[in-house]
Amino acid sequence: MEEIVGRALANSYHKRLVYLEDKKIITLLEFSKRKKLSHSNLINKANRQTIEAFLEKGLWKIGVSHGKK
Repeated sequence: MEEIVGRALANSYHKRLVYLEDKKIITLLEFSKRKKLSHSNLINKANRQTIEAFLEKGLWKIGVSHGKK
């Protein structure tokens, strides 16, 4: 139970931080294509909350700086 609540809090924290820092929000799929990384690997990292990704309306998203691709 504590693990579920902890992950939910981390997910919420990452989402709020992206909005507060005014970063561009992209899907994890687009991020994986830009960085040439495995999409399934990134989804696993997002589930474990080891990357700053968050779940929004059923899609994993991540914030990136506006100037970087």
